Amino acid sequence: MACRQPGAEPSSRRASTAQQTMRHRPLLPAHAKAPHPRRTRSGAGNFSLHNPVRLHTTAPQERNGRYFSSIFSGSFAQSDMTQLTLPRLGFIGAGRVSRCLAPAFARAGYPVTAIASRTLDSARTVASQLENCQAYADPQQVVDTVDLVFLTPPDDQIVPSVNALQFGPSESSPNTTRAWAIVHCSGASPVSLLDSARAQGAATGGFHPLYLFGGSVEDIERIAGCSVTLEAQGTLKKTLIALTAALGCHPLFIPPGKRMLYHAAAHYASSFALCGLAEGTRLWQTLGFSQADALRALLPMLAGTLETARDRGLAQALAGPVSRGDTGIMQAQLDLLEQCGGDHAALYGLLSRRAVDLARERPTPPVALDEIAQMVETSLERSLLQARDISPIKASRQ
Repeated sequence: MACRQPGAEPSSRRASTAQQTMRHRPLLPAHAKAPHPRRTRSGAGNFSLHNPVRLHTTAPQERNGRYFSSIFSGSFAQSDMTQLTLPRLGFIGAGRVSRCLAPAFARAGYPVTAIASRTLDSARTVASQLENCQAYADPQQVVDTVDLVFLTPPDDQIVPSVNALQFGPSESSPNTTRAWAIVHCSGASPVSLLDSARAQGAATGGFHPLYLFGGSVEDIERIAGCSVTLEAQGTLKKTLIALTAALGCHPLFIPPGKRMLYHAAAHYASSFALCGLAEGTRLWQTLGFSQADALRALLPMLAGTLETARDRGLAQALAGPVSRGDTGIMQAQLDLLEQCGGDHAALYGLLSRRAVDLARERPTPPVALDEIAQMVETSLERSLLQARDISPIKASRQ
């Protein structure tokens, strides 16, 4: 693909990553021995494969009793909470989510005592990071030895995974106390996928961190300050709120049956942001830039945009020709991208629609905004037809 070329805010309130993390760091139970991680230039803490979390699983002390009594809305008196044992946590699945949440919960003082995975070595890798945590090949052993199970397989494996589990009293060992609750960590799948556990008397729910897991130890530190979307009732809901707070995260609540739209919308702040970077990088490569040079230039721009949006809101963070009401530049860019072929102009035009909507939210929108909006719609009439005519294979190679 080749494009023919036409004729030729910083804020004092921005906080560093480390400051943001410290701002949201949860109170550790007094018995927890995990140190505050030392920040490095890469942003990683001092947690590593060879530096497991060291903690004891005795009851939290009084200062956390006051904290948890507010979470539980008076269900337990403060004096009772000082004697409350934290729930034993277990994970079925040893992928990116578990590799972050298991050590993060342990660092916050929760006993993470069991991990199971289809590949035993994967479970052992996670369990080796934690004190008194066992790795299992059989997921049922997690249910048999913990209080709350986190189910983290791919979405299409949630139902077969939970259907294979037994909750409630054990016929062979009546004194065995199995897990009383299970949650999945999917953003899109309904909690009703766990109904086979619910039918056996287990509480069920959803625990979805709004975080793009990279699979590295840095996730354990970076997740602080993010939001976790919860779906649960009763005691389980209160427990998940406490767990969210222990991570230094913010709880969000979603009505039953609404997870698919919620999850689809969240892509715009994660994977689709990457797609926008990929489109910009691809267009810059036609000018002779390498992908590495393009990303080196564009990533700080994205970071600055996000900081400005955090400080001033979306409409005030908007930049570019729509924001300025620059009709000449806008028309030239639409024309150029149509000449590039493919779906480049269609993507630019559809996103420009949203930029026009944001610009209208400003107290004083650009004077030429209506003219720009008409330019965008006129271009889209042509570019959407152009995009429809390209095959998916051809589009992926452009």
